[in-house]
Amino acid sequence: MTNSTDNTVVKVCSQNSDIPSYITFKNATSRKMDVYWVDFKGKYVKYLKNFSPGNVHHINTFVTHPWIARDSVTNDVLMFNGKSIFYPPAWNGEQSRNEIRIHVPVFNLKKRCIQVLKDYLTKNDIPSLEIPHTLIEEMCMRSNMTFREYERIIID
Repeated sequence: MTNSTDNTVVKVCSQNSDIPSYITFKNATSRKMDVYWVDFKGKYVKYLKNFSPGNVHHINTFVTHPWIARDSVTNDVLMFNGKSIFYPPAWNGEQSRNEIRIHVPVFNLKKRCIQVLKDYLTKNDIPSLEIPHTLIEEMCMRSNMTFREYERIIID
């Protein structure tokens, strides 16, 4: 992920296990999703697989442990209360857990089109599209990207 102020790459990973957090994830979509904990090396560890729409799951975690969610079928980025990466809040002795709603983001038209087209086209198909050349160049550059590279563009 890039820092918007100076374009430096910031590695997302768990830092320590000092301050506890008790949360409840709620699938507020109509999609099955996978929820990942980002470990101390920045690797995605699948915590919930095919988490069903409307379901809730209680998690005991720590404030410096990031979480991400993806659509189980399309691998699209999902959001935690409006954020693509979730850092749990500190537990302050509350009797109840913090409910964190996981939902589908709202994309602008250009990002949504690129998202859909990347699933249907190969790099060789893109030049034949009847769209502006600047978009063709952008699509060609993105067609061979890894998911993490693509994710940076969608989230930014």
